[in-house]
Amino acid sequence: MVEREINIDLYHQEYISLSLKESNFKNSVAVQKAINKFYSTQVAVAMDPRTIKLKKPENKSMIEFLAEIQDIDMNYKPKNKIIINERTGTIIAGVGIKITPIIMTHGDITIKINEQATPSQPAGSVVIDDSLVIGLNENELYTKDGTTTVANLVRSLQKLGATPKDIISILETMKSAGSISADLKVI
Repeated sequence: MVEREINIDLYHQEYISLSLKESNFKNSVAVQKAINKFYSTQVAVAMDPRTIKLKKPENKSMIEFLAEIQDIDMNYKPKNKIIINERTGTIIAGVGIKITPIIMTHGDITIKINEQATPSQPAGSVVIDDSLVIGLNENELYTKDGTTTVANLVRSLQKLGATPKDIISILETMKSAGSISADLKVI
C-alpha cells in the first residue's frame, strides 16, 4: 500500500551511486574503469565491491548521463555456477570451470585426475581430444595442464558409464572437498 509518493529529483542531482547486483571487487573496478575511459576523465569511483559513485559531467543532465552509462560495454566477470536438476539429471556448467587435480572414488568408479604437459595415452585409453584422454584400464583422466574442467570431467564420467545420479553426487562431493571453486546449485 502506497500512502505517499516519494519525490526523486534525478535531473538536478550532481552525484549518484550505482549498486551492483553482486558484490565483487574486480567487477566494481571494471565498471569504474569502463566509465572513466568512456568519458576520458574521473567521473566514477568504486567505493566498495558493490557501489560505484558517479559525478555527472558539467555539460549533461543526470538523465542524459545515466542513459549513456547504460549503453557502455562493461568488462565484468560473472560468477561461475553449476546448476544441477536432480529430478531430471540435468547438469549445466560453464565450459571453463576449473577442477584441481584429485583422486576420487564413488561406488565402483575411481578416477585419478592427472594434469600433464602432453596427456599420456596408455594402452586401453580413449582419446577424447588433444587435451583429454581417458585411461580406462587405470581409471585415470589425463588432461593437458590447465584444462581440467567440469565439462571434461562430466564427459569422461559419461564415457565410463556413470549415471547422472553418480555424476551429480561426484560434483557435490568435489565441491565440498574444495576441488571445484564455482557455486553449485541443486534444484
